[in-house]
Amino acid sequence: MRVRSTSAGAATASVLPGLLVLGLLAGGVGWLAGCGSAARGAPASLSLSGATVPTALVTDQVRAMCAVARRAHTDPVGAGAAFSVGPHNGMHLLAAVLANGHKRESDALLHAMTIFERDLAAAPPPPSTGGAADDLVAAAANGLRALRVVPPAC
Repeated sequence: MRVRSTSAGAATASVLPGLLVLGLLAGGVGWLAGCGSAARGAPASLSLSGATVPTALVTDQVRAMCAVARRAHTDPVGAGAAFSVGPHNGMHLLAAVLANGHKRESDALLHAMTIFERDLAAAPPPPSTGGAADDLVAAAANGLRALRVVPPAC
């Protein structure tokens, strides 16, 4: 995977490919304010098929997944709704970034996502839903570490 660092104040002019990334941007994810907030030594942006993805965009999605995971322990139905309109696409974006150079972490993230989504699809969601959400957060955090990005504290 090609990791491209940019300065905190540099504007990114590249067009992000795919509906997934466009959907995240159109969905109002507030990544501009935190664009330079990556930990020292971490890349300010990541590469997805040559397009620039701000690191803050991905870390914000993992942070949102932390909130979903907390909720999944007490309100799995509500957590499922929050997941589908929140970090769902962001987890796919992280998996796509990881796929080039960090396939093991990408596969682990997608596997954890599959298990969590399977639990959410059950009526009612099983007691394991909270644990599956925690596993998804852990897989996302491991993916960020593979990219040299410090995961957000949950």
